[in-house]
Amino acid sequence: MKARIAKVTAPCKLEIVEEDKPKPGPGEVLVRVKSCGLCHTDLPIFQGRKGPFERKMVGEYEVTFQRDNPEFPYAIGHEPAGVVEEVGPGVTKFKVGDRVAGPSAAGFATHTIMEARKIVRVPDELPLDLTLAEPLMCVTSIVRAANPEIGDYVAVIGAGFMGLLVDAALAKYPVRELIALDFIDERLDWARKMGATITINPRKENVQERIAEITNGRGVDIAIDITGRYGGLDLATKMIKVGRGKILIPSYYGQPETVDLGTELMLKSPVIHSTHPAYSRDYLYDVETGLWAAAKGVFPIGDLITHRFRFEDIDEAFEVLASNPQGYIKGIVTID
Repeated sequence: MKARIAKVTAPCKLEIVEEDKPKPGPGEVLVRVKSCGLCHTDLPIFQGRKGPFERKMVGEYEVTFQRDNPEFPYAIGHEPAGVVEEVGPGVTKFKVGDRVAGPSAAGFATHTIMEARKIVRVPDELPLDLTLAEPLMCVTSIVRAANPEIGDYVAVIGAGFMGLLVDAALAKYPVRELIALDFIDERLDWARKMGATITINPRKENVQERIAEITNGRGVDIAIDITGRYGGLDLATKMIKVGRGKILIPSYYGQPETVDLGTELMLKSPVIHSTHPAYSRDYLYDVETGLWAAAKGVFPIGDLITHRFRFEDIDEAFEVLASNPQGYIKGIVTID
């Protein structure tokens, strides 16, 4: 039997090619993919501006790199979920038929190889097309790092898919106000549904003045920038309180920027905390926790998946992801 794999063959061009079904090696499993999420971090790879991610050993540590120069063709997709079809030598934790999820460099495919040590079983009550293991792990790690105290003012900058999941989780904490910021009013409406108590559109309101009003001039205790752009980080520095506030930055996808290290940072002395997935203290535990939370309704994944695509329409899926049309929050591709 052949496997069908979506590969980037040129900038902004995806082709589904047939190859021999891969054979799992030691410590690996072959997964029949059922669905795979669309992620904005895939866009530079799809557009040919960056190459795919790869892992290398640096001393005793495994480190993830992203190639600067793409070499076509290459596979894509890191949010798959599916069913184990074959296990490789030495794999005892999983068996054929297990529903699993975890990272893969080739998730947009009928079959993909996954490392057994980096995947988990999917809770029975969680449908596979709602099993977005990697982003749920990221949000779990972000929320743990935020660790708000009773009565904190917390701001989440960006109300896309990840920001909304963070809102949903933090709404369960006894914070004084959960403030969502975004340029798009429709997304701020979503943030309200997720539990944000106050919303701000920076294009319509002066953020510093509004935050001063909300916090009685104090500033927020925690600012989480989900935008991946310098503008979000700049807003975070302007709204953070003086003295030991916490700024969380899960990722950054913008161009190099000149950062002003004047009053906003040096005199306010916040803790600036990277919460990239590499920060996770226990990757597998955070994946399992994220999926458990989704199964229990903490993360309302089903409400936030606004676009679904067939595998055969993956070109269209990436065009929608790139154009980010009105109403788009999260898309998935169903493989089977």
